[in-house]
Amino acid sequence: MKLKAVVKYRGALAHYNVSPENEAIYQARLVRYDGKPDQTPPIQVTLIKDEGHWSGSSDKQDLLDKIGEVIERRITHHD
Repeated sequence: MKLKAVVKYRGALAHYNVSPENEAIYQARLVRYDGKPDQTPPIQVTLIKDEGHWSGSSDKQDLLDKIGEVIERRITHHD
C-alpha cells in the first residue's frame, strides 16, 4: 500500500509519498513543499510505530506525528 500524506509544516503544505517496509516501519519521501525553500522539511523520513507513538529518522517530532496520523487514518479505513 502506497499512500500520499499532505501535512502542514512551518505554515505550508508538505506532500510526501509513503511506503511501508512492514507493519511498523514506513518510508516517507518529500514530493513537494509549498513553503519557502529555506524551510524545506526533511526529504526522506523513516517512521517507526511503537505502541501508539511515532519516532523516526527526524528530530522534527511534530512532522513525524502528522505523517503518522495520516498513516493511521489510512490503515483504519482499509482494514
